[in-house]
Amino acid sequence: MDVQQVDPTTEYKLPEPDPSIRQQGGEGRTHWSRKASVIAWLKNIDGIQGEIEAETKVEDLIADVKCTLDKSVKGIPDRCVFEIQTRESNTSILQRIERFNRHGYTVFYIYPEKASDYRRRLAEQLEANMSEPPILGRITEGGELILGNGVTPGTLDRNPGVPPWKEFYVPTYERSSTCYDFGDFMINSVRTALVAINGYLYAMAEVDSNGQRTLPLSPGLSESELYNQLMDGEITRESPVRGTP
Repeated sequence: MDVQQVDPTTEYKLPEPDPSIRQQGGEGRTHWSRKASVIAWLKNIDGIQGEIEAETKVEDLIADVKCTLDKSVKGIPDRCVFEIQTRESNTSILQRIERFNRHGYTVFYIYPEKASDYRRRLAEQLEANMSEPPILGRITEGGELILGNGVTPGTLDRNPGVPPWKEFYVPTYERSSTCYDFGDFMINSVRTALVAINGYLYAMAEVDSNGQRTLPLSPGLSESELYNQLMDGEITRESPVRGTP
């Protein structure tokens, strides 16, 4: 499919499911087929190059479809996940989006056409928590995909309903590492990396325009104080989680 950009409101005919995508134990055939068809659709876009994976971890979450792309087209970010819905989730969707966002992934939610009530409820939640809510995706009864434009990192508002539960969380599969980089934050107007080293939190402040940083130092704030300032907007995230060096 030779396209220069993917329009969020255009209907695209989904191809047959990618046969290389295995149906997971306990996964319904409808969910599998829609997920595998979205993957096949992405792989058919000529301008896209990179990893397109099913049922892959981001932090301790498992994304239905995860893309980490070397090259893409407008409308499909280099780092994005697609959540293929078949019914209303029993998890907090806003917290789930936030956790994907902190790792730099834009999140697309795609609902079946018949699930308009569930799609509307999420749209209302996002409208209450974003200055510019995204267009949510859907798959029509005829097998057409309307992608939407996803929730990009940094656009979901901080508020008591969406606390930063996972800002300093080390994923289970990374806990044997001695160092884990939570990314850059703006603290007292200084871009600062917060890093866990042997289980303790350290700060590495940027000292010049070339990215030179201080050696690891105490951040001068407890984790609870950091959380509170994140909630209040006094501290802001400036980069995705970088993970292990």
